[in-house]
Amino acid sequence: MKRVIELLLVLLSAVLLPAGLACNTVDGLWQGKIKQNNREYRIVLRIGSTSSLDSPDTGKLGIPILSVSNEHNSLSFVLDDLKISFRGKLSEDQSKLVGE
Repeated sequence: MKRVIELLLVLLSAVLLPAGLACNTVDGLWQGKIKQNNREYRIVLRIGSTSSLDSPDTGKLGIPILSVSNEHNSLSFVLDDLKISFRGKLSEDQSKLVGE
Protein backbone atom coordinates (compact mmCIF):
# COMPACT_ATOMS: atom_id res chain seq x y z
CA MET A 1 0.00 0.00 0.00
CA LYS A 2 2.85 2.38 0.85
CA ARG A 3 4.39 1.79 -2.58
CA VAL A 4 1.06 2.54 -4.30
CA ILE A 5 0.73 5.80 -2.37
CA GLU A 6 4.33 6.73 -3.22
CA LEU A 7 3.71 6.02 -6.89
CA LEU A 8 0.54 8.13 -6.81
CA LEU A 9 2.43 11.05 -5.29
CA VAL A 10 5.17 10.67 -7.86
CA LEU A 11 2.69 10.63 -10.73
CA LEU A 12 0.92 13.66 -9.34
CA SER A 13 4.18 15.61 -9.37
CA ALA A 14 5.23 14.45 -12.85
CA VAL A 15 5.91 16.87 -15.64
CA LEU A 16 5.40 15.23 -19.00
CA LEU A 17 6.54 16.56 -22.35
CA PRO A 18 4.88 15.47 -25.58
CA ALA A 19 6.93 13.68 -28.22
CA GLY A 20 4.23 14.28 -30.85
CA LEU A 21 0.71 15.65 -30.72
CA ALA A 22 -2.11 16.26 -33.14
CA CYS A 23 -3.59 19.73 -32.95
CA ASN A 24 -6.11 20.23 -30.10
CA THR A 25 -5.73 16.71 -28.78
CA VAL A 26 -3.66 14.96 -26.15
CA ASP A 27 -3.41 11.79 -28.23
CA GLY A 28 0.16 10.78 -28.85
CA LEU A 29 3.35 9.93 -27.05
CA TRP A 30 4.29 11.91 -23.93
CA GLN A 31 7.65 11.51 -22.22
CA GLY A 32 8.94 12.83 -18.94
CA LYS A 33 10.71 12.08 -15.71
CA ILE A 34 9.45 11.54 -12.21
CA LYS A 35 11.39 11.82 -8.97
CA GLN A 36 11.09 9.36 -6.13
CA ASN A 37 13.49 8.93 -3.21
CA ASN A 38 16.13 11.21 -4.81
CA ARG A 39 16.10 9.19 -8.06
CA GLU A 40 14.73 10.10 -11.46
CA TYR A 41 12.77 7.63 -13.55
CA ARG A 42 11.76 7.98 -17.18
CA ILE A 43 8.08 7.51 -17.97
CA VAL A 44 6.32 7.20 -21.31
CA LEU A 45 2.60 7.84 -21.60
CA ARG A 46 0.82 6.65 -24.76
CA ILE A 47 -2.63 8.16 -25.26
CA GLY A 48 -4.91 7.03 -28.06
CA SER A 49 -7.69 4.53 -28.75
CA THR A 50 -5.85 2.34 -26.23
CA SER A 51 -3.60 4.03 -23.69
CA SER A 52 -0.73 2.78 -21.55
CA LEU A 53 2.13 3.89 -19.33
CA ASP A 54 5.72 2.63 -19.48
CA SER A 55 8.38 3.00 -16.80
CA PRO A 56 11.47 1.77 -18.70
CA ASP A 57 13.85 2.28 -15.78
CA THR A 58 11.80 -0.05 -13.57
CA GLY A 59 11.03 -2.55 -16.33
CA LYS A 60 7.27 -1.92 -16.15
CA LEU A 61 5.90 -1.62 -19.66
CA GLY A 62 2.41 -1.41 -21.10
CA ILE A 63 0.57 -0.63 -17.85
CA PRO A 64 -3.05 -0.26 -19.05
CA ILE A 65 -4.72 3.12 -18.61
CA LEU A 66 -8.46 3.22 -18.08
CA SER A 67 -10.69 6.15 -19.06
CA VAL A 68 -8.55 9.07 -20.22
CA SER A 69 -10.41 12.37 -19.88
CA ASN A 70 -9.40 15.77 -21.28
CA GLU A 71 -11.71 18.58 -20.19
CA HIS A 72 -10.93 22.27 -19.80
CA ASN A 73 -7.17 21.69 -20.23
CA SER A 74 -7.24 19.19 -17.39
CA LEU A 75 -6.16 15.63 -18.20
CA SER A 76 -7.02 12.70 -15.96
CA PHE A 77 -6.70 8.94 -16.21
CA VAL A 78 -6.66 5.76 -14.13
CA LEU A 79 -3.92 3.11 -14.10
CA ASP A 80 -6.23 0.13 -13.89
CA ASP A 81 -3.69 -2.48 -12.72
CA LEU A 82 -2.35 -0.26 -9.93
CA LYS A 83 -5.65 1.41 -8.99
CA ILE A 84 -3.97 4.81 -9.24
CA SER A 85 -5.49 7.94 -10.72
CA PHE A 86 -3.72 10.98 -12.18
CA ARG A 87 -4.90 14.51 -12.83
CA GLY A 88 -2.84 17.23 -14.42
CA LYS A 89 -3.11 20.56 -16.19
CA LEU A 90 -2.10 21.07 -19.80
CA SER A 91 -0.18 24.21 -20.70
CA GLU A 92 -2.04 26.67 -22.91
CA ASP A 93 -0.23 25.42 -26.01
CA GLN A 94 -0.72 21.78 -24.87
CA SER A 95 3.04 21.16 -24.91
CA LYS A 96 3.41 20.32 -21.20
CA LEU A 97 1.42 18.40 -18.63
CA VAL A 98 1.95 19.12 -14.94
CA GLY A 99 0.47 16.87 -12.24
CA GLU A 100 -1.74 18.47 -9.61
